[in-house]
Amino acid sequence: MNEIASEFNSFPIDKVYKEKSSLLMGWKHDDNLYYTVFGALTVGRIRGEERVAGSEARGEYPVLTKLTMYKEQDLNARVGASLGFKGRLWHEYRVQMGYEKTNAQYVYPKRETQHSGLFANVQTQCYATMNKRLTLSWQADLLYKHSLSGVINMPFVNMQPSLVRAIRHNYDINTAHLFAINGHVRADYPISKGEYGVFLQVGGCAISAQNIAHQTGVNLSLGLRF
Repeated sequence: MNEIASEFNSFPIDKVYKEKSSLLMGWKHDDNLYYTVFGALTVGRIRGEERVAGSEARGEYPVLTKLTMYKEQDLNARVGASLGFKGRLWHEYRVQMGYEKTNAQYVYPKRETQHSGLFANVQTQCYATMNKRLTLSWQADLLYKHSLSGVINMPFVNMQPSLVRAIRHNYDINTAHLFAINGHVRADYPISKGEYGVFLQVGGCAISAQNIAHQTGVNLSLGLRF
């Protein structure tokens, strides 16, 4: 550790603890036509510790105590359902909607960001056996996030302009209404009695966060499966 915050006589955060708890409840029916209905709750917590140093002696700073200086709480509550069909043409559809909230605080100097919103997610995937050698699969994912609230409290006056821009940009993204779609199509062709195979995959994505940021992409993959 070679940096010491002389103003506060403390080291930077050097240890982070993460905790996560999840509860999932639902009902499932499994047959050629299968479906599920579920509800889920996920709670996360992050805390970061700083070591408070004593007076310097022979180039060493004794650690007097440890303080929890960074705290973050995350909440995600959602309900959903899925419907699928088995057979030569296997396909499944899944829908989720819910509420999420994140609250992050740094104790001193006081810094805080908080944002919350609603979300809806629709997913579909399909697997088709074309013949004894060729299989096709595809997947699509559609996500919409609707921002409900946002709070930011930062000592911007004492920060570098580049850091201020980065923090404000991240905050604007987290509090924007966001729309994202991505998907891919893949073909698998086995060789050597199915132990090995080659595959070709084509995919793409598009993301829009109101008038703040937009992103599109296309990818192509060709490889060997073993």
